[in-house]
Amino acid sequence: MPSLLLSGVGLKKKIHEQRRKYMTILRVLAVVFILAGSLGLAQRSIDYTKETHAAKLGPIEFSVKETESVVIPPWLSGSAIALGVVLLLVGGKKR
Repeated sequence: MPSLLLSGVGLKKKIHEQRRKYMTILRVLAVVFILAGSLGLAQRSIDYTKETHAAKLGPIEFSVKETESVVIPPWLSGSAIALGVVLLLVGGKKR
């Protein structure tokens, strides 16, 4: 059965590579959260059109288009920015 132990140098290199990938993922997530929070603060709400079919009489079809909006709470946007900053600080920390 082959030995599962790696040499000290090989193990350190592998750990360093895994930590580097982890930190890169944290940085990307941080930027996504900061951008999403900033867009939420700038936009305040998302509007969309919802189409419902009211009636169909032979070849004629009646439909109703309603515009609806979803309000983005400012506390949610601020929390996303704060989380992004924390992730950026943790992801940027070097040992």
